[in-house]
Amino acid sequence: MNKLRANKLFAKYFALIAIPLLLVTTILTYLTYLNYSEAHLSLKIENERQLLDLQKREIAISLKSIFSDISFIKNQKSLNNYINTPSFQNTKELSEELLNFSKSKEIYDQIRFIDKNGNEKIRINYNQGSPAIVKTANLQNKKNRYYFKNSINLDSNQIYISPFDLNVENAKIEIPLKPMIRFCLPIFNREKETKGVIIFNYLGQQLINKIEEKFNFIQGDLFLLNSDSYYLSGKIKNQNWAFMYKDRKNINFKNSHEKEWNEINNYNAGMIDRKNNVYLYDTIYPFWEFSKKYSNEKIETREPINHQGYYWKILIAINKTKLLAKLSTTFIKIYFLILAAGLIISFILSKSIIAIKKSNQIKFQLERKNSVLAMIVTANHELNQPLSIIFSMTDMLKRSSKIEKISDNQIKYLENIIKAAQKMNETLRRFKNTKEFSFSEYNKDINMVIFDDEKKIK
Repeated sequence: MNKLRANKLFAKYFALIAIPLLLVTTILTYLTYLNYSEAHLSLKIENERQLLDLQKREIAISLKSIFSDISFIKNQKSLNNYINTPSFQNTKELSEELLNFSKSKEIYDQIRFIDKNGNEKIRINYNQGSPAIVKTANLQNKKNRYYFKNSINLDSNQIYISPFDLNVENAKIEIPLKPMIRFCLPIFNREKETKGVIIFNYLGQQLINKIEEKFNFIQGDLFLLNSDSYYLSGKIKNQNWAFMYKDRKNINFKNSHEKEWNEINNYNAGMIDRKNNVYLYDTIYPFWEFSKKYSNEKIETREPINHQGYYWKILIAINKTKLLAKLSTTFIKIYFLILAAGLIISFILSKSIIAIKKSNQIKFQLERKNSVLAMIVTANHELNQPLSIIFSMTDMLKRSSKIEKISDNQIKYLENIIKAAQKMNETLRRFKNTKEFSFSEYNKDINMVIFDDEKKIK
């Protein structure tokens, strides 16, 4: 088998083995990926849903903690003494109690008591970890501020919660940004007369931090949105608090995902499955948390605009391609490993088939040669005696021709017989002494034996 023919055979067998193997491998890998990716995606989405529920519960716990603080201060003896018997001593005692409270809680930027005329009577500034009582000369009138207007006329069983926004000082957004929620509770004396409002300026960054802590654990994008779909928290910082800036008021979830927002805004919780994205969402009602906390006291709640309007949406946006990226990479690696193994197997099998065919061809050639050698032995055995007789008889005829007169033609015939016998004898000798021979095609159905001296015999 020459090299060119061997290479062609190898290519043929390699293609016959490799192509079906690769097709089967590709189809099976793809079908396995589809099946596994669906299960993997469902599991990941369920994990994200649980994280969303956990995040909602953490925010609810924080709100309940605030409402506990409000209840604690509301029921303090020092506050009741100050409201019912205003005096320097009572003012001092309440101020010191609020100062100590601010130190221990570390979550309120300001705690204030504002009288019914809008005058700050007591204010504790947290001062980034160094709480202090603000001097009387630095207290301000807040009668025109929206949170005072929305809280001073509330009943004793009501509370006002301001929008979640950024703190503004002197008509400018405070830098660094200071997210803020104001919890305002009207205060009454023994005669049920409104004496003022106690206000807790909650540092909203506490809630934001709880959300941002989950960024590394949640595989989707986690957002906190207000009821107008503006971002309160998210990975893209310039999207957050866009409603506080005149040139960014068009940046909100609704403008970029209108269909999704319409559905999210119409239901408390659920999942939206789009072609390549999944949205998990839930709703946080701060007033509901307050109502549950104080259900025994039958305290009602009032939001900035109306009861249905104050809520936040907590949302996880999941990109399916991104979520499956790691799985896809793993399957691609596995596929190429199987592909490489398949090519190696195809190579080995092709080589093996060629080797077997070559071995069979050599075996066949040996069998043919052995058959020829056996025939040579038989021919030598069977023809040597007749040839000996022919040589003896012709020799006798030649001798007798000298005694008896025979014609020239008869002598010629005799010589031809002798030559033919000699040729046969020479052929048998060559058969007997040959060490190597091969086969050559004589015509379509007949081969010739070629001896090592390159003479041809039929």
